Amino acid sequence: MGANLYGSGFQHISILNCNFQYASFDNSNLNFATISETDMSNASFYECKFKNFELYESRFLQTNFYKTPLKGIDFTRCQIGGLIVSNAFTELYGVIVTPLQAADLAKLLGIIIN
Repeated sequence: MGANLYGSGFQHISILNCNFQYASFDNSNLNFATISETDMSNASFYECKFKNFELYESRFLQTNFYKTPLKGIDFTRCQIGGLIVSNAFTELYGVIVTPLQAADLAKLLGIIIN
């Protein structure tokens, strides 16, 4: 919890059943990385680069993805909410989510869904 991994490079890594709440992965590269059954709530992935990045049964609540492209990242098997992104929302282009998750992300745009 609260680890500082700023500027790290991770290749061929599996993070399983860990607590990375409040961890900082800022300016890191994650290549061929899998995150499973892990809590990434309030973690920061500011200006990160992901390649072959897979997520399973993990929690991303109030997680910071500012200036980190999420195109092709599949969050459908994860819990997300209150993600932190830029005002232009460019990080979300091409992200893969469920309809319920999309409704949560729509709140970032100021959309009210009844």
